[in-house]
Amino acid sequence: MTNLFKKFKKSRVDDQQPLVEKQKDDQVSLSDVEARLITTDQRQKELDAAEKQIQKQIEQERRDYYIVYNLQRAGLL
Repeated sequence: MTNLFKKFKKSRVDDQQPLVEKQKDDQVSLSDVEARLITTDQRQKELDAAEKQIQKQIEQERRDYYIVYNLQRAGLL
């Protein structure tokens, strides 16, 4: 019976570092979160502006294509 108890003995708890201090280390400050949100918001604005620019370029190329296509159909090119 004692052999069984030795096998399933509980492991000792590490008392050198309390859990509360570890939790404090893992916390993120509010200013860090705000900075991340601002950075994310700025990045999203940049991506939206780039997407709008690309859409404008696509629309212009589409217009140019149809102009050339219609001129070719009319036999002017």
